[in-house]
Amino acid sequence: MKTTRLILATLLLAGLTLAGAGCISFEYDFDIDSDYEYEFQDEDLESYVEFRMDNQGMDYSSNGLDVNDEEYSGGRIEIGSLLHYYLTDVEGLTEVDGMYYPYMNVLIIDSNENVIHSADDLGSLSEVGIDIEDVEYLWTEMTLNEEVIESGETYTWYFVINDSLNEDNYIASVIEFEVE
Repeated sequence: MKTTRLILATLLLAGLTLAGAGCISFEYDFDIDSDYEYEFQDEDLESYVEFRMDNQGMDYSSNGLDVNDEEYSGGRIEIGSLLHYYLTDVEGLTEVDGMYYPYMNVLIIDSNENVIHSADDLGSLSEVGIDIEDVEYLWTEMTLNEEVIESGETYTWYFVINDSLNEDNYIASVIEFEVE
């Protein structure tokens, strides 16, 4: 079991596009104790993306990665690509008057553990809430901008969803990817 400590620092780099707004600092500890095998459309292509998942008190039906609006099917990811990561049918959030209050966070680091980007409380959903029907599809995305992302490097993308009304419940996704 590998313990991963996330320390999200306030940092915005121009040119790296992410869904959501607002940045505050926080610390969150969790263990990544399972590997997720992603099935590729083209079995001849080698995967340059690795998924690791962990969850407690929350669950989901499926997850996926789209690159430039198509399901990732293997190979390195090119600079300039739009990455879209999603979870479907998220369960385990506390309901209050027909609303959920997820706290969604993103952190991107390079292979030297330098923070490339971080964003807390995407869309301020922990404050404004989200309709129960809308948790059928939770997502984040980013564009790999050449001013921030380097070809030949490996990056790690953390996407953590907490229940803001029960912080012990979470889903943590860790996606490592190599850029062409």
